[in-house]
Amino acid sequence: EKLDGDARALQIVRLDFEANRVVVDEDNIKIICENLNMTNADAVSIVAIMGTYRTGKSFLLDLLMRYLRLWESSVATETRKTEQKAEAFKKAEWDAKIHEHKSDDEARAAGHRAAAEAIKEFKDVHFPPPKNARWAMKGQAFPPPAWVHCNAAAAAGGDLQRESAGLGDGGSGFEWRGGMEKCTE
Repeated sequence: EKLDGDARALQIVRLDFEANRVVVDEDNIKIICENLNMTNADAVSIVAIMGTYRTGKSFLLDLLMRYLRLWESSVATETRKTEQKAEAFKKAEWDAKIHEHKSDDEARAAGHRAAAEAIKEFKDVHFPPPKNARWAMKGQAFPPPAWVHCNAAAAAGGDLQRESAGLGDGGSGFEWRGGMEKCTE
């Protein structure tokens, strides 16, 4: 949970224009290593995209971050729903059997009702995107999956709408902007 709040993109290499070389940011590599140790992760994927000025590097990285954020949010939401359903079912079934002296079938029905009630307030996070072989360049047009429009606030259950350019979610992704105006290093 603590890591989720601190999650952000880390720049691990930068260009040294004076020396005409790429420099590794050791401090950010150390942060990645510490996070791997804290979470007992077996592996990490580092995605680096290089290219010339105004070729969509930040746009692509931002798109990847949106996908991962919504996927992570979906998994967390489903886990919480499952836990709350199980807890509500168990408690209601137990109360029906012990305190109300109901039959096994009646107690089970009470458990199912309580489980359904326990997750009514959960917002559905639609992920993975619908599998549709026809989602292609030719033929009928299909809307993009929800994660394409997702920022950090949306993944946390907020509004899915966001600006088409610029991140606006506190540096937890890759800001991008159309046109010739530079917004990244």
